[in-house]
Amino acid sequence: VMQRITSLNPHWRNSVQRRSFFFQFGKKKLDVDTTRLLADDDAKDGEKLWGWGNNQDGQLGVLDVRFHDTPIHIETLKGKKFVDLSCGYNHTTAVTSEEVGLAWGSNSHMQIAKIGSGWEVISESEQFTPYVIEQFIEKKTKLKQIQCGFFHSIALSDAGHVHTWGNGFRHQIGMGNNYNHCDPQKLLFAGERMSQVAAGVLHSVSLSQKGKVFSWGGIGFTGKPKEVPIADGANVEAIACGMFHTLCKLERGLIVLGRGKLPFPKDPRLFSPQPYDLQPDSQDSQTTLLFQDEKIVDMSGGNDTCAAVTEEGKCYLWNNSDVNVNNLTSLTPQLGKVVQVELSGTHGAVVNSKGELYVWEMGQDWMERDIRPMRYLDNHVVKKVALGWNYGIASTST
Repeated sequence: VMQRITSLNPHWRNSVQRRSFFFQFGKKKLDVDTTRLLADDDAKDGEKLWGWGNNQDGQLGVLDVRFHDTPIHIETLKGKKFVDLSCGYNHTTAVTSEEVGLAWGSNSHMQIAKIGSGWEVISESEQFTPYVIEQFIEKKTKLKQIQCGFFHSIALSDAGHVHTWGNGFRHQIGMGNNYNHCDPQKLLFAGERMSQVAAGVLHSVSLSQKGKVFSWGGIGFTGKPKEVPIADGANVEAIACGMFHTLCKLERGLIVLGRGKLPFPKDPRLFSPQPYDLQPDSQDSQTTLLFQDEKIVDMSGGNDTCAAVTEEGKCYLWNNSDVNVNNLTSLTPQLGKVVQVELSGTHGAVVNSKGELYVWEMGQDWMERDIRPMRYLDNHVVKKVALGWNYGIASTST
């Protein structure tokens, strides 16, 4: 079987039609009927999915290429319940309560695992419409989680296995090569089963059921999963990725791996091999333990930023380049008791205990100006939110 094409330039697209092209060899389209899995679900406890922001590559799951200033309902997923949502640079994934994985948006690096045959072009209707990731259905694999990197994806099965696909330019697929992969690749961890996965721009991370952290990819070119030693042998309870760093939640407090600013182009699609300083991206470098007297219930990472939510519902935001007490900005007074926080390279969002969603813009000078969260989906109870590059997705109760 011929190896699939390796690195595809994300700018090889039709500038008028906004279609994403990819080529593959030696693989036929799977003969799997997934129609019933996307059929309208009239269950009373179903949810609605909404998207806003940039849709030039179909990442909002609606059939247009407009920028949506206000949330638009994604009709094709009416009535489904979602256990996981994630956004990348221009692709989106979700896992339903039926443990089925969905994807839509750009397939420029095979990040939505869309299978064609021969020299097939992915049409707008296929790219813009949420579809079931057929490879998992074919293998009867049930999913708990899918997380988006910028141009790759990583999934966790109910059996604790990790699968990756999409852009492998910096070894973020974990197969020891830098090829793009359309088919999800199952990774091995010497018998360890995983409980969570996360993805940054160029790296991937997983957490074992025994509290061990594994990382691969990134500027340091770690080609396959490698265990990351945690200070004092502490067990990690949860993980989250920023663009170039990883957050690890402990029983009390959290630590950040790979902190530090990196050269970052204005257009994140323009990554090219450069002699970067490896230390800032090293997953071995750690910050001082933060919030050591607090129990953290949620956390997220952005460009050079982190956010954490405490058990009391307080939300804090800080900059990795200068972590100190003074710049741990509390957002709680404006937003009430926070239960979820989400950061991307462009925006931040929180959901509070009342199901209210607030979104704000993140800029390079965010520490020097007031953050002004705006209420989204005013008349709905928000369940989950995920943010990508200049766009967002949220689920609400019907």
